[in-house]
Amino acid sequence: MKKKYLSVFLAGVFIVILGGMSSAVTYNEEKGVISGLDDVLAYGTSYFDSGTTLYLGREFNFNEPTITGFRFQNVAIPENVVIESAKIKLMGTWAGDNGVKLKISADDSDNSATFSSSNTPVNRIKTTNQVDWNTGDFMEDAFIESPDIKTTVQEIIDRVNWENGNSVSILISNDGSTDWSAKEIYSFESGFANAA
Repeated sequence: MKKKYLSVFLAGVFIVILGGMSSAVTYNEEKGVISGLDDVLAYGTSYFDSGTTLYLGREFNFNEPTITGFRFQNVAIPENVVIESAKIKLMGTWAGDNGVKLKISADDSDNSATFSSSNTPVNRIKTTNQVDWNTGDFMEDAFIESPDIKTTVQEIIDRVNWENGNSVSILISNDGSTDWSAKEIYSFESGFANAA
């Protein structure tokens, strides 16, 4: 029987709580984006892995639909567990009164590779399990939390070759946001406290 596993992406830190099926013992691990190559932006043929901000929805300057990728390295989720909850929190850089329509998926691989100009979020095969996220308003310098993405994370953990310590990349794609609808968030380069 699988153990229950609670995992939460929280404020740029991957927090894992493992509870025994019949005990109150818990174990915590915090993982976050640890490199500028771990949170990136792609749209069309453009790719960015530096700068202090990223966009969700449509790229603000050129109005292009985006895919933003967040790679969490050395994720300590054992094989054969049940994910009870998984979310991602991001910090917005400015207040906005329009929401964006997004789709959250993961890189459908056993051990997600580092992003690069030849292996961008656009090039990744996405998980079958994807979650809609209609963000609503953002507040300046405040966190916004995604819907639960446990089915997306579970699909990765259930892969035959998943191993404790592998990397997971979460992909957030535009999913019908209208022209110029964008949310700007802080990246790793802005400082770890704000990063995804």
